[in-house]
Amino acid sequence: MYHPGGYYQQGALQQIFELTNVLQTGLQKHPVTTEESKKSLLGTMTELDKITKEFAIMEQVESRFHATLQEDINKARATRNMEKLLIPVPDSFQALRAEVGANENQLQSYQHIKKTIKNIKKIIKEGKETAAGNADSEEEEIVCGEAVNRMKDPITKGQITEPVRNIHCQHVYNKTSIVAYIADNRQRKTLCQCPQPGCSNKRPLVETDIEDYQAYFDTAVLER
Repeated sequence: MYHPGGYYQQGALQQIFELTNVLQTGLQKHPVTTEESKKSLLGTMTELDKITKEFAIMEQVESRFHATLQEDINKARATRNMEKLLIPVPDSFQALRAEVGANENQLQSYQHIKKTIKNIKKIIKEGKETAAGNADSEEEEIVCGEAVNRMKDPITKGQITEPVRNIHCQHVYNKTSIVAYIADNRQRKTLCQCPQPGCSNKRPLVETDIEDYQAYFDTAVLER
């Protein structure tokens, strides 16, 4: 079933995020020493960077396109003016893609993974342990009951210090980032949903869906 709003792109970006973290840790423990292997891995990282950027662009494009299209449909129904709906879909989609692609710095998920890829390339070139892995020391995985969560915000990837919870899907965010996320989507007039990759909750996300969740720290156990 198709899910609008960059659903599959979010899942792919989460997998790439986890892959790059594993690669970064693994290469620090087991450095690459041969020039042939270094060259091959550097080429792979360059391609992964391109793929990540494309997923991040399409995530934003699908989300904004769906929201805009739904808004146009609602207006057409209310005013009985079908003019906006007569614009060829490929034209409007490509125009939106060009706009999003031109603003790389606004692709938060891509920028975070891009930084990790840059660190990995540095580790590969040096062929020895570096301090790059210490930057992600606060992104330790946690276990809560049988479900595995991460003590990091799904938007900024930073550590959760002021936990709030979605009352519908129970996903946890950092309060400042989720409030800013909702406000940003409202300003852009884009569909706002739970930012946790793979979440099945497709309700439009508003401030009243968020509740304080201090118990998060009481039940979180760091995975060793």
